[in-house]
Amino acid sequence: MRAVPTIHQLRETLRSTLRDHAGTLVLLPLAVYFAWTKEAFFWLDAINLLIHEAGHTFMRPFGRFIMFAGGTIFQIGVPLIFVWSAVRFGNAFGAQVSLLWTGQNCIHVSVYAGDAQTRHLPLITNDPMTHDWWNMLRMVDLLPYDGIVAGLFYTFGLVCFAVIAWVPTRLW
Repeated sequence: MRAVPTIHQLRETLRSTLRDHAGTLVLLPLAVYFAWTKEAFFWLDAINLLIHEAGHTFMRPFGRFIMFAGGTIFQIGVPLIFVWSAVRFGNAFGAQVSLLWTGQNCIHVSVYAGDAQTRHLPLITNDPMTHDWWNMLRMVDLLPYDGIVAGLFYTFGLVCFAVIAWVPTRLW
């Protein structure tokens, strides 16, 4: 026969569960906001833009295509390094925050990639010829498929957001 848990045991179980999933409860609404509106907070956009532009600079020695891709590589790669580090050290909340950051960047890259044909987004250069995704997709003859590329980045962003809820149950 199974013993019935006491109120104290139930309260401790609930407290432990809430503690383990507090990050999920806070971060998932933000993930939904980012996925739905495709917007971010100004300060986060500034950090992302700085990382994106650094990617172009660091990847410049590897050729024109990689230089254009460098912005996206860094914009998604830097947050993924934070995810890896948090997972490696067993920091569930750090992994969740880093996944939110990665997903948010993927959503923004999807908007940028989806703009490749029309090039309507404002660029810091004010020159539509410097649009990364227009250049990259044109170089590999995939410009008509910018919507598919955008969809892939958007989907990866949604996967990052979904994994936020999974992390606390798997990281410990």
